Amino acid sequence: LVVHEKDRTETWSVSDAGAWTKTGAFGSCAQPMSAAYAGGVVYLGTADGRIVKHAPDGTELGLFVNVGARCDALAVSPDGRWLYVATAFGEKKNHVSRYRLADGTGGAYITGGLSTPRSIAFGPDDCLYVCNRGGTVGVYDVSGERPLRRANLSSGGTMGGLLVDGTQLCLPFSRTLRRVDLASGAVTRRKASFANCFRAVKAAGNIWYADYDGRLWTEKDGALSEKAQVGKATC
Repeated sequence: LVVHEKDRTETWSVSDAGAWTKTGAFGSCAQPMSAAYAGGVVYLGTADGRIVKHAPDGTELGLFVNVGARCDALAVSPDGRWLYVATAFGEKKNHVSRYRLADGTGGAYITGGLSTPRSIAFGPDDCLYVCNRGGTVGVYDVSGERPLRRANLSSGGTMGGLLVDGTQLCLPFSRTLRRVDLASGAVTRRKASFANCFRAVKAAGNIWYADYDGRLWTEKDGALSEKAQVGKATC
């Protein structure tokens, strides 16, 4: 878990027993906004538009690419060849770009139909799901040189969390958790205690949510529980 607040960057790890420890790794990365893992390398997207490579222990390995706008979300393609980045603001407002992991070449890919994209993820159909703050999730076939939008799914609005959990989209929002069935488009909603969930990730049989208040939550078998408070920070 990489935490940033003002000029402070911290990294926390959790053991199988649930004990949290501040590791101090990744401290050289200023204002991290997003993260992805591929080929033994951690890619951190920053507020100043850089994507920086790190070893898993936090050692900086150098610049991967300068996107030129705040890196709001990262996702690795299912074939492991591309790194996708969503930029919601700045010169590349409402863009999704992609770059070859082998050499960093690439650029703008989806440039229309987006509204403040804050989260992206690949689904079981190998399509890219782009979560717009305006309340829709765009579904894109990205197998070709040009993206093909296949559908728009209504989410009711979301801040930044997006996770494909089997056959469902998991969409946390402020005080609400939504799930969208990918086959039917049916939406189920239930109340949640987190505030403006910023990230969602699945690991070790749990779904983990990080919110704007610096709290970490888990969901298992439909039940939500708060696991850690790492300070008043964006996670």
